[in-house]
Formats: sequence, structure tokens, C-alpha cells
Amino acid sequence: MTLILDLLRKNTFKQKIELYIVTPSDFNFLYYQKHLSDLLDERHFVISTMIYHTLHDVIDDVFFCSRRIIVCDSALYQQNLGSENTLIFPVSLQTIDETCVKINQLMHPTEKEVGTEVFGFET
Repeated sequence: MTLILDLLRKNTFKQKIELYIVTPSDFNFLYYQKHLSDLLDERHFVISTMIYHTLHDVIDDVFFCSRRIIVCDSALYQQNLGSENTLIFPVSLQTIDETCVKINQLMHPTEKEVGTEVFGFET
């Protein structure tokens, strides 16, 4: 999945980007939530307190009109389910810190990344 940086830059900084966690276990949810809240810039993101156990529970854009990010446990991740308003990041207990860095870079890209494709995920 390849997305362009402008996708999230269209978001006004007055409106926070919603972040959802999809994971099969409560432990993983708490682990991911702790790391996300510690490492993400809280001025730009709000982390949902709902636990989603399948990607399809949160993927339907009909209920969401704002831009959002879904952090999905690698065991539940399905490629190509993102949309114009939704970015999906596969994550594991080992990669959560790296994923937080990538999410933060979407809001604060380096000069090299401006106007170019930011990420491409392969599972």
C-alpha cells in the first residue's frame, strides 16, 4: 500500500487525527496504547479507548468522516483495506516503537520526504 503525504496534511491542525487499535488480546491493546500515548505527539493525535478485535469492526468509512489511523496487530492485518481517509499500519510488540516514529513523521516529515511518497508496507 502506497499513500501520499498530502493525505494527512489536508487535515487542519485544529482537528486531531483519530487513532484506533486493532488487536486480538487485551494485553496487546494496553501495550500498544501505552507506547502510542508515550511516543506520539498528543497535539495531533487522539487514541481511541475502544478495543477492536477485527479490522472489519473499524474499517468501514461510512461511520468516519475524519482522517484516521488504524494500528493493526500483524496477526489481523489485511493489505489494501485502507482508504482515502484511513491509513492502516501493521504492528507487533517488537515494532510498535518504529511504527510510532513513522506515524509522527507523517505530521512532521523531513525536507527530503515532502511531496514524495512516504511509506510503502510489505507484510
